[in-house]
Amino acid sequence: MGSSVGLGSTLCVTLGVALCVTMFACRPARETHASTPTLPDAIVDRQMAAYNRHDVNGLLAGFDDSSGLFLFGEPGVLRTRAAMRSTFAPMFQTYPNVHTETSRRIIVGPFVVDQEQLTGIANGRPTAALAVYEVRNEHLVNYWQTLVEGHARSVPYPAPEPGAASTMARSIAALNQHDAAAAAAAYGDTVVEHSFSSDTAVTVLTRDGMRAKFESMFQRGGRMHVTVENQLVVGSYVASEEHITGLPDGGPVDRLVVVHVADNHIVADWHGQEDDAYGSVAGGTGTIIESQDDREILHAAPP
Repeated sequence: MGSSVGLGSTLCVTLGVALCVTMFACRPARETHASTPTLPDAIVDRQMAAYNRHDVNGLLAGFDDSSGLFLFGEPGVLRTRAAMRSTFAPMFQTYPNVHTETSRRIIVGPFVVDQEQLTGIANGRPTAALAVYEVRNEHLVNYWQTLVEGHARSVPYPAPEPGAASTMARSIAALNQHDAAAAAAAYGDTVVEHSFSSDTAVTVLTRDGMRAKFESMFQRGGRMHVTVENQLVVGSYVASEEHITGLPDGGPVDRLVVVHVADNHIVADWHGQEDDAYGSVAGGTGTIIESQDDREILHAAPP
């Protein structure tokens, strides 16, 4: 999804090809006991299977009318099953051979993060994608994606940008040394911070603002230590499963972090915290809208 094509006047092209074409990858189905809540990755697998057989009804069955489909770094969001149907159905007709596969996967509570490979689109080249699925109460409630084009058929995934993972590692090392200035130095002049559970609400901080944020945390008695359990790098995006101890407000915490790196500096990040094994939270997304009266609502960036 993270192409330079924006939402707005080019929304049909961006969502029809970038977002929808790579939304689900092929993974084996999993059987679960009827009395046991279905795990988030099994929910994603079911959606993926429907996508790869071009089953629009099966694909939409996992969503509700509050579900959001996001492009990393773009302000627009596609909502409601009707809006999704109007995009997926013609896309499957336009690209009858579209297919995706998952190369690697990270699971952090309700978040399933996939490194995916797309084939069957117009340019004929494999395309790499980083996709994040948020699953709560056995429904896919939010989805984020960025695309990175493959350079040739023989290269299914472009090489990760050399500075992406090292920039993330530099920031984490400084945080573990409780060096606020060094940690902030890994960030750009401005940093856009997102929450996965409320992606449309963002905070913009300067590098000095990031330093002040870190200093405040340390001054409150935090002896934070971050351990990266798993990590995916796709182009200039880094997705990390982090285990954090020593927070001033409690812990330990397991969380998902995705950062976008440009010119060896973090310019945007997204955070999502593990709630429990099945991704259900008190006061969270607890009501699934089952109405078939699909209203098409499309919130997009101004042209």
